[in-house]
Amino acid sequence: MLPNEIFSLGLKPRDLTVLACLIRHKDNENDSCFPSRSLIAKECCVKEKTVDAALKVLEEQSIIVKRHRLRENGSYTSNMYFVADIFAMTQNTSKE
Repeated sequence: MLPNEIFSLGLKPRDLTVLACLIRHKDNENDSCFPSRSLIAKECCVKEKTVDAALKVLEEQSIIVKRHRLRENGSYTSNMYFVADIFAMTQNTSKE
């Protein structure tokens, strides 16, 4: 379930859709997930380029934090994303 506060973030539909996808995959213990860009694109019915643009906006607004993940051989695998507490974010914004 998405918190109602998500709509007060002023996100474009593509950003909101990608955020919803990340929340769908999120581990509730540490608020992280690691879906691939291609999986996000498939589930959101958009191109990977659109996913990249949305992830950039979400990261710039501190809604997510992106960390690179490496395989044992040193090659890159999917990124890990940490999703911010949306409710806490909107409470802090409304107090300013």
